Amino acid sequence: MLKKKYFKKLLQQHLSSNEDNADKIKLFTSKEMEKATDYYNENRILGQGGQGTVYKGMLIDGSIVAIKKSKMVEGKKFDEKKVEQFINEVIILSQINHRNVVKLLGCCLEAEVPLLVYEFIPNGQKPISAQQSESVRSLVSYFLHSVQENSLFNILDPMVVKDGSEKEIIDVALLAKRCLHFNGKKRPNMKQVAMELELIKASGGNVIEERGDEESEIDDRIHSWETSPSSC
Repeated sequence: MLKKKYFKKLLQQHLSSNEDNADKIKLFTSKEMEKATDYYNENRILGQGGQGTVYKGMLIDGSIVAIKKSKMVEGKKFDEKKVEQFINEVIILSQINHRNVVKLLGCCLEAEVPLLVYEFIPNGQKPISAQQSESVRSLVSYFLHSVQENSLFNILDPMVVKDGSEKEIIDVALLAKRCLHFNGKKRPNMKQVAMELELIKASGGNVIEERGDEESEIDDRIHSWETSPSSC
């Protein structure tokens, strides 16, 4: 109960500065989430990774949604820092309105592990699927596997390929790969990421170097992300 009140208070404080966002975010109950996912039935799992598990759910009104059970705040110990990270994720996602970005519908603060509820977009074969091999089940490993196999452009949305130059896309992908290093100390910080993105934008690409990453390191990273209970 204490955790739920803390979540609500912190979320309301953030949302109060933007009434438009406050109206967009719906707070779901834990019972609604249980019914929507058939009590988190494994058959409802869309994908799993270092950040959590995503379930396909159906709300009372019949609408289909994707429900993310985050590992960010999972565990018995109440960690205010992790709570704030979760709230910040909600705030950032609530401000995004783009045709190529899945819309955040709301969240559930009553559950032991807070949940994010997104719109569900069916697109045929799912890139993150329990039916695929272990090496490409999560979004992180799927991306790293595509980089390793030199098939990055096969997983990109056609609009992304059309709007950006090949050099820009490759440089952004290399930057993303560095951000996914399993050792947090080897990842660039947010300031460095922002600076490099600005450089890519200004130069039209060809800015970021591989920095000596070998294929074996990518293999280790894919395995680490798949076997870890949570990201570091």
